[in-house]
Amino acid sequence: MSLTKQDLKELGNWFALWSVLVVLTYLIPNLLGLAFRGFDEPRIFNLQTFYNVSLAGAVALFGLKLYSVFIKKGDAKYGNSILFNDKGEFPSIRFFKNFSNIQLAWLSGIIFFTISLISIVYLKTGSFTGLSQLPTQQFTEIQSIAYSSFLVAGAENFVIHTSIALLLVGLGVYARKKNLEKSTFRTLSLFGIPLTIGFLWVMYHLSAYSGSDLSLLVVFGFGIVGAFLTVATGSFIPFYLLHIANNTTIDISRFFSSDAILISYGFILLILTVGYFAYYKGKSLSGVKSGG
Repeated sequence: MSLTKQDLKELGNWFALWSVLVVLTYLIPNLLGLAFRGFDEPRIFNLQTFYNVSLAGAVALFGLKLYSVFIKKGDAKYGNSILFNDKGEFPSIRFFKNFSNIQLAWLSGIIFFTISLISIVYLKTGSFTGLSQLPTQQFTEIQSIAYSSFLVAGAENFVIHTSIALLLVGLGVYARKKNLEKSTFRTLSLFGIPLTIGFLWVMYHLSAYSGSDLSLLVVFGFGIVGAFLTVATGSFIPFYLLHIANNTTIDISRFFSSDAILISYGFILLILTVGYFAYYKGKSLSGVKSGG
């Protein structure tokens, strides 16, 4: 089939987001590790190697996108979304179609980093992500935070998003075969996929938390919430930023006192929040445009 200008624009926007995420997840951590000889530590080298394998998930997502454009394009009943850069497209909630990637990321970051700050400073919660710290004699605190946060969150989310996309594609095949109602397809997508991902998220973290039922329960809930955000918005961004917010805040709590975190973190969040509402004004919670 021939591609229209709109198709090419859609592919361009999709590839731009995909490329930024690949750079943040794989290029920056690898450069940090090489530049500061972090890979001299066997533990860090093994961690990097393990997560680099997840690049296959990122490549698989690219293949699924091509599938959605060339094979499923024009599927009026069930759509052709793979929930990566398909904000508000069916079966997601149409409300999010008006948000650009920048606005969705900005708002998501404010919400999730605020929640993470509260959980660390006031609730004294621990980490359920299995983060590994870089050796402090070779890395500054900021370098360590950037390394573990971008690498772990990005790599794990690429893998889990590929699972989400495959579940949606499979559900679409089943829906067409059984001629399901659109409302049934949306319900299964919004609730069935997150529940399945919750179990997959637990399996993914089982080796780290096999001795703690409470930790596994939290991991299960984290996976459900993240997958629901993905299906509801039609975007990779919210779950990714939720994961980064959790990981970053946990790492910060390892290096700095609660008072220092509250003051510095709170000040940055205040600036971001004021800036967000000042920039978007009356459309801060409703979105300003589609695409991008």
